[in-house]
Amino acid sequence: MDGTAKSVADVVTVDVLAAKDLLDSGHRYLDVRTNEEFNKSHADNALNVPYMFITQEGKVKNPEFLAQVSSLCDKEDLLVVACNSGGRSLKASVDLVSAGYKNVKNMAGGYSAWVDKGFAGDLAPAEELKTACKPFARVWWDENVATVVTFPSCHNSAALHPEQDRVFTLREYARLQGFPDNYRFCGNIKERYCQVGNAVAVSVSKTLG
Repeated sequence: MDGTAKSVADVVTVDVLAAKDLLDSGHRYLDVRTNEEFNKSHADNALNVPYMFITQEGKVKNPEFLAQVSSLCDKEDLLVVACNSGGRSLKASVDLVSAGYKNVKNMAGGYSAWVDKGFAGDLAPAEELKTACKPFARVWWDENVATVVTFPSCHNSAALHPEQDRVFTLREYARLQGFPDNYRFCGNIKERYCQVGNAVAVSVSKTLG
């Protein structure tokens, strides 16, 4: 890498097993999850610099991310970058390589994959790190969402809010489909959920014309 990366295609991504080998051989683990996520459970000796903050307005990129990393790491350091499932860490890796960090590896699957492989030992809050394909699982901030169905049920897919102990509200469900917040649905609550689940995502509809 020459410090000119401008897209995810320029970032080297490794699976969790390869990442573990790199860490055992001297790489440093840079955890870019929020402080709250990090404090619940993290890899031994990991550094924590959040790439994004969660606010009432949604996800906001940490404007001091690169400056905070530079206070902890040199541009020659060997880094494995990870978040919860791989989304934030990939974006963070792009920024790091673009800023001149020469030895950056993005860990696919993130800390949830680390936990699934048993690398977290007894320190992992397993119920909070289930992946999105499992029943009674949370949808994490940096994960892709499974197909939006006609009612958010946690019995057969991940449908729980990332931080709160509940399924998605109708408005949150509609946002996943791309509906603006001022869009009105008709009928009782079950009928409105069905309308959202049966709809084609707004962005897809616009593309198809």
